[in-house]
Amino acid sequence: MAEGGGARHLLAEHGHDPEAVAGGLAAMDEAQRERILAELHGAAGNQFVGQVVALLPVAQAGTTKKHGGKGGKGGKGGKASGPLGSKSAAVAFHAEAQAKVAKVIRKGLLSKQAQLRNSCEWIEKGLCELVVLTPTHDASERAAAMEAPGAEAVFDLSKLYPDSGGSYPEVAAAGDAGVGLYPPGFEGWMMGGRLTIIVRPGMDAERIEGIIMHEVQHQADQHEQGGPGHAVVDAYQDETNSYRSEFRAYWIGDGGPGQKHDVFGSPDEPATNFTISALDEKGEVVDRPTNLANQRQQRILAHLVASYPWVATTYVADAAFREMVDGFSLPVGVNVVSSVRIQALTDAIGVLQPDVTSTARERSAVVDRTRELDDVDREFLRDRAQARPFWDHARAHLPHEECVKLQRGIDRETMGDFRGGRPARDPAPAPDEGGGPRSA
Repeated sequence: MAEGGGARHLLAEHGHDPEAVAGGLAAMDEAQRERILAELHGAAGNQFVGQVVALLPVAQAGTTKKHGGKGGKGGKGGKASGPLGSKSAAVAFHAEAQAKVAKVIRKGLLSKQAQLRNSCEWIEKGLCELVVLTPTHDASERAAAMEAPGAEAVFDLSKLYPDSGGSYPEVAAAGDAGVGLYPPGFEGWMMGGRLTIIVRPGMDAERIEGIIMHEVQHQADQHEQGGPGHAVVDAYQDETNSYRSEFRAYWIGDGGPGQKHDVFGSPDEPATNFTISALDEKGEVVDRPTNLANQRQQRILAHLVASYPWVATTYVADAAFREMVDGFSLPVGVNVVSSVRIQALTDAIGVLQPDVTSTARERSAVVDRTRELDDVDREFLRDRAQARPFWDHARAHLPHEECVKLQRGIDRETMGDFRGGRPARDPAPAPDEGGGPRSA
């Protein structure tokens, strides 16, 4: 999805009138409203979004929650005003929160857990920005004073990692660029290349790790319009890509299978399945039984149904979407391990075209980026089913023979004659180029 397009259209139609924009959003379906609310942060600013959210019915405003709360995965997110009774206490806690997140990243870079290590490296090498926010001491009251009743005031948007510090005015100021206004319960989101984390009292290091892994995957999967991870389907294209991105992020984030904050269970246990109900276009209740493969898939779907109303609506309404959800039993994607090296290789491949003569430097970049892959990267890419979007991307940009050489280079850690030389040894048979999502 191209960021900001829907939001810009809405602003062009209604201007920067919060009431008119809220009215336009209220008339939309859940999926469209959620996407445009997210876009509005970049298109119109946090204060304006807070005003709009305050004018929406609670049920509608709540669908914009980006990351569930501790343990409940979408219910608990932190009180709006919290236990920070003074500005000095809030500023002190803000510094502690920044230091805690920085420590999580430093330790994560040395972690034996590849997903965490890669996600922290993603931040440390600047593939995304990071801002750590915390509530003001008067979060609810300040939001109301800034014409966004029901929102939560957090700070400091002007301090990007690794910078620290931050403050806010004693008296609420409508034009304060450092204060953000969001619905209570937001913990983390990735948008426009920036990862935002809202830290509240009681949030532990492992919870922060889960948020980082979850949100970095949203960028690493490159599911946006035009990205190599974007699925092109006949209908419900945005919903399909949003579902897959959330499914991947919940599968590998939030601590991962067996971790402290994980509640999604095992991919090795069979699904028991359940029934999804929603209203159809006539207002009648329609029930659709699921046909899922494993426990983890089922629990993630159940969480997404509870958190995002459009999931149930689309599942009930569209057979193709329903088939996709039932078949998406593992986190298939272009870069499920959130590797900066796979990202670099994907970018290098994306420069090339199979019917256009590429420069020696462009071709050399593919070889060099392949040689930089580590063992975890190679293990992921060797799984042609789970990494299918990556290989679809490679086949779209490389002639067949060079794509086969790339596969062999990843499988055997040699690029052979990709640049025109002879292979060091007889090549193995070409690996399978097909395969779809696996079923457990």
